[in-house]
Amino acid sequence: MALIHYLTCIQFDHEALNLLPQELELIGVTRPLLVTDPGVQAAGLSERVQSLCPEIPVSAETPSNPTEAAVLDALELYRQEGCDGLVDAGRRLGD
Repeated sequence: MALIHYLTCIQFDHEALNLLPQELELIGVTRPLLVTDPGVQAAGLSERVQSLCPEIPVSAETPSNPTEAAVLDALELYRQEGCDGLVDAGRRLGD
């Protein structure tokens, strides 16, 4: 498995998503907010994250080029849900 460690750790490899619960536990995040966009959600990636972290709240209205309004909306949900971290499910470069 490939690993980049620079400010944060980035796991990337086939099926690296399966490591999400362990990675969250490692950094002490117990209530993350999943941030994604409608296209990624429609592709089913957010469902895969939710299958690994069943109680994760989702902010799925982030535009491809996030706006300040989108960030503020996600922040409001983050606070309402008592979140303590973020998980980003985005598109790969070139998509």
